[in-house]
Amino acid sequence: MTRALVLLMVIAAVSLQQAKVAPVVVIVRAPSIVYDDESIVIQVRVDPRTEHRLLVVGAWEGDTSLRTSLEQLDGEDSPRTRWVRWSRLAAGDLELRAYVFGEGGQLGMARQKLQVLARWQ
Repeated sequence: MTRALVLLMVIAAVSLQQAKVAPVVVIVRAPSIVYDDESIVIQVRVDPRTEHRLLVVGAWEGDTSLRTSLEQLDGEDSPRTRWVRWSRLAAGDLELRAYVFGEGGQLGMARQKLQVLARWQ
């Protein structure tokens, strides 16, 4: 009984490994609160894969894009970590978004909230 159970588990694991498509991982790291007169450095991590061709990083307030940065990716030869630096974002409750695109369209996305405070009123 134990051997049959172990054999069944091994077969299931091998089947899952073969059928499994690795997900696109996009991670955005940035402070959650900054002042409007400061620079912000955003770390974006994208796994290097052949199908990854374009990285778009943006700061959004609702449906309005305030800043956007585009970078071509070289597939498997791309560095895993990218850095985006912006100065003087407008005060407000923003959302940082990072998108990865391939030939077939969007492959992955990550979001992070960002509160930009006005230092001088």
